[in-house]
Amino acid sequence: MAVLPDYVSGTITVTQGDVNFTGTNTLWRTMGFREGDTVQLQGFTAIIKGTSEFGNPIDSNVAGQFVEPWPGQSGTFTYRMRFLPDGVRFAGKSTNLIELLGNGVLSNLAELGVENGKVPVGNDAGQYELKPTSGFGIQDPNGTLAKFAALTTEANKVFATNGTSYPILATIAAILGYTPADRACGTFTGNVTIAPTGGNGQVRVSIGGTNYNWFNQSQIALRNNTTGVYSYLNGNQVWLLRNGGMQIDLGDFSMTQGLINSIFNGNGTRIR
Repeated sequence: MAVLPDYVSGTITVTQGDVNFTGTNTLWRTMGFREGDTVQLQGFTAIIKGTSEFGNPIDSNVAGQFVEPWPGQSGTFTYRMRFLPDGVRFAGKSTNLIELLGNGVLSNLAELGVENGKVPVGNDAGQYELKPTSGFGIQDPNGTLAKFAALTTEANKVFATNGTSYPILATIAAILGYTPADRACGTFTGNVTIAPTGGNGQVRVSIGGTNYNWFNQSQIALRNNTTGVYSYLNGNQVWLLRNGGMQIDLGDFSMTQGLINSIFNGNGTRIR
């Protein structure tokens, strides 16, 4: 291919020690200058640095960069911009390509061949090997994720499992074993057993304020914290207690100060 003539239109402005240069009345990019072409100026040959775009063209029609900082004088001058011969350019590109391919990657890929449903994957040894695409992504050997995906969400239901199929959608009450407190209770028939775990082993029932009744293994207590009156039953006694004043309407007994304890047990009745 014939060598293209030098481009000499316009002027070029350079700065000593700088890689950037500009042009006036120039069409550098339109003419096709790119990386490897040169600027002939002041007896120096400066190599043009291309952009990262395809083909590595010069920056623009009126601006570009050198590979190395400009060693000559600063100023605006007439110049010559020279195309690198295609043979030299292609030879350089070919050399780079050969160097890139010399690591054995292509020969390794060529040895693998092609298998249905498999792709080359790099391994720790720096080589490629064929791996099935079925092994990619999140694995679901038991089909659990697929079963979750098949479910349709419903209001007030949660995911649960059972002994035969899973997951399933179940109500919160079914999971907890009782109806949550903010919802109406169901109707019970027969005996209902509430078994507390941990703590002091008490089951307390509170209806507003600080008044509550409790039940444990040895006592049943009925208490009113507002007036200080409470009573409880244990294995062999019934206690009625009141702090402060107490009025008994049936009979003449009355007490307005101190503490009264009434005990009823198998040994008799005692008031003290």
